[in-house]
Order: sequence, then structure tokens, then C-alpha cells
Amino acid sequence: MEKLVIIARAVSSPTRLAILRTIGEQGCSVTETAQRVGLAVSTTGFHLDHLVRAGLATKAPRGRQRIYRWSRSRWALARMSPPAAPMTPTEGSASAG
Repeated sequence: MEKLVIIARAVSSPTRLAILRTIGEQGCSVTETAQRVGLAVSTTGFHLDHLVRAGLATKAPRGRQRIYRWSRSRWALARMSPPAAPMTPTEGSASAG
């Protein structure tokens, strides 16, 4: 039950969901992720640590950097798809006519 609470907290943050969309399966370093989501590196690292603890992301070394990416096994276990890219304003509105 405790693990479920950790996962729920991790995905309850819009910032963490944006970070998950950003790192994807290809992965990004903390610096790349911070630049893409518009956050400070320290803040991004804080959120990435939460995602790793929840098992939703993994961290692997690449040279002097750490690359974060989705944890496929966790998403499969939850029978969920990783968060999709956000809709653009035109995709979200249907024309009446």
C-alpha cells in the first residue's frame, strides 16, 4: 500500500507529468530536462528523484551525466501508458457545424 501512495504522489503533480513526457523512452539528463520544461536544474532533479523512487523512471550513467527515462516495467505492471503529449488548443476544441 505504501508503494501505491508513493506512485500516486508522483503522478499527482502536473510538473512531474510534464517531466515524464519530456524524458520519454529516449531519456534526458537533468540539465536537458530542466531546459525543456523551464525549471531550475535543482528543482528538476528533486522531481526526477520522486519519479525514480516511485519506479516510474530509471536513472543510468552516460559518461559524467545521469540519463533519466521511463521505466517500462512499471508502466506495464500498472497496465498504463506513459503520459501522452499535451493537446494543442486546436486539438482540444471541436468545431460545431
